[in-house]
Amino acid sequence: MRRRIGLCLIVLAAVGCEPEDPSSQQVTLEVREVARFGGVEGAGDLDWVAGLAVSDDAVFVLDSRAARVVVFSPDGAYLRDIGRRGGGPGEFQRPEAIGRIGDTLWVADPPGGRLELLTESGQTHESIRWIVPADTLGTPAAPFMPMMDGSILAVPQSMPVSSIARGAIVHRNYYRTTPDGAEASQLYRERLVPTDFVTAGIPNGTMVGLHPHRQSPLVDPLPDGSGLAVVERTAATDEETAVFRFLIVRTDGTHAVDIEVPYEPTPADGWRERHIESIEADMLASSGTIDRTFIERVQEAISDLSYYPPVTQLVAGHGGVVWLRREDSPGDSVRWDKYDVTGDRLGSAVLPSGARMIAASADEVWAVIPDEYDVPVIYRWQIVQPGTPQRGGTAVR
Repeated sequence: MRRRIGLCLIVLAAVGCEPEDPSSQQVTLEVREVARFGGVEGAGDLDWVAGLAVSDDAVFVLDSRAARVVVFSPDGAYLRDIGRRGGGPGEFQRPEAIGRIGDTLWVADPPGGRLELLTESGQTHESIRWIVPADTLGTPAAPFMPMMDGSILAVPQSMPVSSIARGAIVHRNYYRTTPDGAEASQLYRERLVPTDFVTAGIPNGTMVGLHPHRQSPLVDPLPDGSGLAVVERTAATDEETAVFRFLIVRTDGTHAVDIEVPYEPTPADGWRERHIESIEADMLASSGTIDRTFIERVQEAISDLSYYPPVTQLVAGHGGVVWLRREDSPGDSVRWDKYDVTGDRLGSAVLPSGARMIAASADEVWAVIPDEYDVPVIYRWQIVQPGTPQRGGTAVR
């Protein structure tokens, strides 16, 4: 029998950018499981879920590592695959995002320099392929998604982390272009934080990896193509200046929202020791021994923190909402704050810390949790008032 995950959603009375007040009146909402997708119990096993899109009669899940779209029924039954690895129409190299505009699916494949537009049956409608060169943007950019005004959002291709770590690349740019790749305007210039990348000299060479608590801005396109949601979230150094910046950037480059959100910082006491212990545990599980020289050099290379970064994931949801995953402090659960696109905070959800949200709306969330075999399982949860009769969830489009 499948195990159930107990969840609750807590809606706080505080809204906007006021400091959070633990004494605020709280209303607890129920989170009901509507369906599951994937896992090892049947067809449609997934490798790495990058996103999903939903129609009235199908759920389209982008499996990035397998370079395919896996199609499920709304109740979680596997239906078929769309696409495969390759360079032709309807094929992908390493796709990163998926969405739906009317009856057209779009799949972003920045490493392949393409944006694939497909019918829901999997037929290629249009293949947009070009690269905006590095000498104009600072980093090469590729088509990512159609925008509401008919332009195309161009996002950076993968950049060498070693160049970011040593400060050779300091920005990542998000641009609007014409459908044929001509630059129209810059939407957002993301400043990269070199300490997000850990460079350590190890016995067999040099290791470059990601810091477990990164501080570069978070950027996610609004799914209706009207702009970008952005969080600039440098970790606090003291309790007196604890704020993060929340932006909604429209397609004309103006800021519909630009607010500083005060918060109470969470001390990061002992986080580095716990992180090193997890690396040691992984070493023991995989090889049966611990390379102490490797451990010491990695520990020296990881920059310390006084407080956890305030936001760890951003999901621009459907219906004018944005969800922010808060501090990754130790524990089995983590708080998600829900904002609208005017900057008002609408409430907070407590979800399992192992859940990675991939799509959402005001009353429904979709998240990935690995099963006991480390195979991704997608959970579709409906958010309802206590006592509301059970019925199907609202589709995320």
